Amino acid sequence: MTQSKFKLFETIQLKRGGFNDRLKIAGSVFRSGRLAKPCGRSGQRGLTLLELLIVIAIIGTLSGIAVPFYFGQVEKARVIKATAELDNLQIEITNFEVDYNRLPETLEEVKSSGLTDPWGNTYCYLNFALLEGDPPEAEDPGLGKNKKGKAKGKAKKSGIEAETSIRLDPFNTPLNTDYDLYSCGRDGKSAAPIDDPLSEDDIVRGRDGAYIGPASLYEP
Repeated sequence: MTQSKFKLFETIQLKRGGFNDRLKIAGSVFRSGRLAKPCGRSGQRGLTLLELLIVIAIIGTLSGIAVPFYFGQVEKARVIKATAELDNLQIEITNFEVDYNRLPETLEEVKSSGLTDPWGNTYCYLNFALLEGDPPEAEDPGLGKNKKGKAKGKAKKSGIEAETSIRLDPFNTPLNTDYDLYSCGRDGKSAAPIDDPLSEDDIVRGRDGAYIGPASLYEP
């Protein structure tokens, strides 16, 4: 082998050795990088059955607390809205009375016919002047529970008859002396006495407008 051929061979061997070294270095980098994955188990431990049951129990407990609280807040918001709407209706009725020197016969006269409460029920209005007999009067302490007008005769009626009955407090006294205005509440049902189970969730007007709020909180 001539000297020139020997140098050429040596050069080729050196280049081949350097190329192999670079391959080894690149391979080691590739294996040590994020793309390298061991052939066996990944090392990430999953949830055991016990841990999964504990997580489900915690979620169930939180749901049991949060869901009733949420619906309770929604119901409170509806009561507040119904109270505000009844107050606005009372203002409209008062303005009508000032203009025409009488109470409206229906809510249609104050352009509120068909107005529904937050539960989807129509607000109820009853003008006592349209009832037969004398309008109700405030209770005289010396007369016991005897009342004038329709209050006495309608005291025990409930359901749909409540729409034509004067609302009564737990002492059988009319809530108002001029007119009744109320919402039948969440169940959409009502009765003349506000202490009747059908009226517990009603939003009522009492003491001739001095009180507007839940029937369950009304105090004579």
